[in-house]
Amino acid sequence: MSVFEAMFSGFVIGLVLAVPAFVSETLHHGRNLPILMDVKTFWGARLSPDAVLWWSVAVHLLMSTLFGGAYVLFANRLPGLPWSPSSLAFYALGYYVVIGGVMLPMTGLGVFGRREGGSVWLELLLATAGYATLLGLLAHLFFLG
Repeated sequence: MSVFEAMFSGFVIGLVLAVPAFVSETLHHGRNLPILMDVKTFWGARLSPDAVLWWSVAVHLLMSTLFGGAYVLFANRLPGLPWSPSSLAFYALGYYVVIGGVMLPMTGLGVFGRREGGSVWLELLLATAGYATLLGLLAHLFFLG
């Protein structure tokens, strides 16, 4: 599987995992988005409920796309065989720690997104587990012989 194929797969996975947020937003406008981190502020400015949805989806799609592409780059260096459940789980855990412990604080969202809400760590964990599970499934179904 090439980096481009993995990034495209990650993007598609992100779209699929964002469906519950779109359904929830249609039914309960302005409430907590399931699976997605609610990005409520951007560079210190408070966002409107509509902007929260679109920024949250954008961040989610970026994270899922990078998840797929970066896995291909690190797959041969991880414990276990590339594309094995143990390799994907180890990578997902590392991705979760790097995103939550390094990237989110750098963007002003706090460690594991604590400034955006108390459940962001869980949303990030569930999304990352979904990325790993679905990326492994797509890889085995469509790209690996």
